[in-house]
Amino acid sequence: MKQKHLAHEAWVKDQKLRKTFRDVLVHTSLIESIIINESIKIEPLPNKEIKTYRSFGKAITILDKNKIIDIYNLKEKRNELMHNIFRKKLNQDQIEKIRDEMFDLINKIRKESDIAKKYI
Repeated sequence: MKQKHLAHEAWVKDQKLRKTFRDVLVHTSLIESIIINESIKIEPLPNKEIKTYRSFGKAITILDKNKIIDIYNLKEKRNELMHNIFRKKLNQDQIEKIRDEMFDLINKIRKESDIAKKYI
């Protein structure tokens, strides 16, 4: 039975990378990859012979940020979760709140984003 309202240390020990936590990170990564791919179509990488990559931040500056605001917000939520989970020792309720907000954004992006609809 899943425990609720765990403190940070207890939540970490209880994890074993639960499916919902893993899924939100995988979907976020997929959406970020889509945005990077679309930005390369608009502004190709400078040298195809040299293995280079494009950051998500750079991709956002190339694409119209107003059209991908939910994707930008998803990135911000992911960073908040990943950076603060240990730095601020978020408890279970805080972690699950951010995770749920990320799932809501993922669902909204899947339904509304023209860029994401081409892929997912």
